[in-house]
Amino acid sequence: MAAIALKKMYARQNISGNSPRVEKFPCAATQSFVAGDLVYLVSGRLTVCGANPADILGVALEDAVSAADAVALLQLIPVQLAEPDTLFQINLASSTAGASVALTQAMLGGSCGLYKDGTAGSGLWYASGVTLGANDRLVIDKFIDAVGDTNARVLVRFLSKYYDLYHTS
Repeated sequence: MAAIALKKMYARQNISGNSPRVEKFPCAATQSFVAGDLVYLVSGRLTVCGANPADILGVALEDAVSAADAVALLQLIPVQLAEPDTLFQINLASSTAGASVALTQAMLGGSCGLYKDGTAGSGLWYASGVTLGANDRLVIDKFIDAVGDTNARVLVRFLSKYYDLYHTS
């Protein structure tokens, strides 16, 4: 089977057939993230998501300027919004360094974890090929690559309790 190249996560399609929604938001002070990073809102401003994010607004489409000055705070960053209708393309990978994950048929419809590549400035996020239980953030809706491929691309949606715009605390 094939080994699939790792790429940045992005909103690929909506279930309804509409285009994924993109909105612009101001950046929080001293934020440093790159296109492809997951972001959420803190006091109405974009902040990069950490491990096992509790809130996910979507995927940043541009890099943030890391500065606390007025110019940086006025920067509007376009974000592909995480919404119940939106399917994101993401690679399956293992959170264990150097370990690859082979796509299995049993993964379809299953939930899995979400983790960020540890390489600074990569903007790469992966779906864990192993169900993590308490750390699950995604549901695998469709396969793009063939069963048996390693680091395969899949279409996922976020579990509803993590949509930043669709719940209160």
